[in-house]
Amino acid sequence: MTIVSQSAFLQAVGWAVLNSIWQMAFLWIIYNVAISIPRNVRPAHKSAVAAGLLLAGFAWFTFTFISLYINRENNSGFVAISGLPPAINQSLNSGLDIVLPFASVIYILLLIVPIVRFIRNYRYVQVLRKYNLTRVNVEWRMFIRTVAEQIGI
Repeated sequence: MTIVSQSAFLQAVGWAVLNSIWQMAFLWIIYNVAISIPRNVRPAHKSAVAAGLLLAGFAWFTFTFISLYINRENNSGFVAISGLPPAINQSLNSGLDIVLPFASVIYILLLIVPIVRFIRNYRYVQVLRKYNLTRVNVEWRMFIRTVAEQIGI
């Protein structure tokens, strides 16, 4: 348990994920402003702007993660709410320092699921390409559906 809570890597991932929430919200606002100013924006341009901002968000997340990981010893407090006394801000930071590594482990485990699904689907597509498999003709599918209905499947 203490190894996880004291891991600089997991601390940096946790703070980077926490920061990415407001970073991506800021980029979302930029996207909405960018597509609302011109009147007739083509869907291809909207898609290009969205993809560019998603790439920028990933780059921003990566930059945040690397800077937090490298400068972990120099950062004393990350959260500072101006209306709260310093003691509460300090306890909030210490609580986040305890919780964020465990949240980072959960986050990384949840990232594994779509990666495994992507690899499985990629391998399936490669099998389809290798053996030149295609969908069955419409006539055969209709025939199979009719026979299945007749026999109660």
